[in-house]
Amino acid sequence: MSKNKSAKIHLAALATAVAAIALAALGVISAEPNAALAQSPGGRIAFVSDRDGNSEIYTMNADGSSVTRLTYDMGRVHSPAWSPDGRRIAFVSGFGSEGIYTMNADGSNVTRLTDQNRYEFWSPAWSPDGQRIAYISSYRSLQYRAIHVMNADGSGVTRLENGDVYWSLAWPPDGLLIAFTKRIGGVMDIFTVNVDEYGETRLTDISADHESPSWSPDGQRIAFSSDRDGNDEIYVMNADGSAVVRLTNTNDFSDDGMPSWSPDGQRIAFVSGRNRNQEIYVMNADGAGVTRLTNNDADDWDPDWGPAASLAPTPTSTPIPPTITPVPPTPTPIPLPTMPPALPNLGTVFQTAEALLPTAAPTIAPAPPTPAPIPPTAAPTVAPIPPTPLPPISIPCGTGQACVDIHAERTEVTVGEDVKLALSMLNSLALPRMTVSMALQVPAGWNVAVSGEGVVDSCTSQCNGLYQIETGRQKAITFASTANQSGQFHFRGRLEWFFGDDRSQLHGEDVNILVRVTNPPPPPPPEPPESPVNIWVILAILLALVAAGAGVHQSILMARRRRG
Repeated sequence: MSKNKSAKIHLAALATAVAAIALAALGVISAEPNAALAQSPGGRIAFVSDRDGNSEIYTMNADGSSVTRLTYDMGRVHSPAWSPDGRRIAFVSGFGSEGIYTMNADGSNVTRLTDQNRYEFWSPAWSPDGQRIAYISSYRSLQYRAIHVMNADGSGVTRLENGDVYWSLAWPPDGLLIAFTKRIGGVMDIFTVNVDEYGETRLTDISADHESPSWSPDGQRIAFSSDRDGNDEIYVMNADGSAVVRLTNTNDFSDDGMPSWSPDGQRIAFVSGRNRNQEIYVMNADGAGVTRLTNNDADDWDPDWGPAASLAPTPTSTPIPPTITPVPPTPTPIPLPTMPPALPNLGTVFQTAEALLPTAAPTIAPAPPTPAPIPPTAAPTVAPIPPTPLPPISIPCGTGQACVDIHAERTEVTVGEDVKLALSMLNSLALPRMTVSMALQVPAGWNVAVSGEGVVDSCTSQCNGLYQIETGRQKAITFASTANQSGQFHFRGRLEWFFGDDRSQLHGEDVNILVRVTNPPPPPPPEPPESPVNIWVILAILLALVAAGAGVHQSILMARRRRG
């Protein structure tokens, strides 16, 4: 499925979610209880649909029967993924703030795993043993997505890969490699990354988009979608990227995408727009026997084919739609993503840089004498001093929040022009002083000028900084560097911050900003010089004119003599 089509579906689901919430408040839409799951030897397919107004998660048998709604009014819901034993489903929801959730196969026991505000999430994928979940996340104000892995209870988060990772992720049966899509040179290609040994391998490398990789149950093949032949179609290839075979051929420029293998590897579920709406279809693993499973006036997408329902617990009673109450974030911090290998230990940066910060020696005032008692008097009325509003800052930050962000101000330049990045820090929390540590890797050979309030510095290879922002204050630091060669370059790094002396609540963000430098256009060709004036030609012309005039004069004289 093309990125534009997928984005259109998700935006449509988001818009209908708002209308459905309003209708539910008026009693127009009612939440019906889930029906008991029917046994299905071919497994069950989880998918997303906006058939009831919101984008909600449903399941159905492999033949399209026994459609069951699992989620109710949880905001923008997408990316359902079955656990290997078929007992749970991981998914993404925008309820409260977006995060990764899990629920039982009947929609009960909804549990939130991630606890990060201002993040976006995609494509949770279970490890083969069901002990870990991989996912893609992005801080909303940064221009990259990163792959993370966590335990199935949300603990032990580590980062595997960052860059312009797209919303497609798949974990193979052997548990060693994760397949994902990544934007390279303006198109998306499929890569694999080793879960335990950092390092990626590129599987597709032609000028086309490749999306939604899905491992076969035996780990030997990958199904995916691509527009290499015009519109999006389903293809399969070997696990090393060889032997690409096209499976679908709509020939009407509709899109086929989002493939998902059946548990026995004999069939593939996918999404197609060949009949106006996005619907779920299945076909044999060789592309034959295409069968339509859903048929309604709404869009269905994000299919994930789970194991047979007999492996999952069979409900003994009709489940009731879960009621979810927003819970404030738990104070237990989630482990931070691991830092890129080349970056220093920021704990050392904190300790070294903190020693350079000015500290004032404590002043001990003498004890004042005991004053004589004073008759009570009315306290004077003091008019409150209105707070001085903070000037606007370039990053979004609501009331009662703290924001730290490095963003691009100018990253599309030509050789000889300045690249500009900006570090913005805002502390609008009613908390003690905020301390921010930064480690920023710059492209090899680049000199960076650092400037801002109280900061005038330069750095090469890596820039380190430690800044302190009091409550209700902000700070902006600018990084400028003259691009001296063309190409694509990355500024990578790490931001960490805490409040007061409480480092147990340490917050962190990875940084990866792409800079593109092009050669300046060639100068226009010089205008041809004007031809020099040849004095001899001019003299010859003048002499010819004089001779001609003399001849005319002589003719006139001779004519007068004849007349006389």
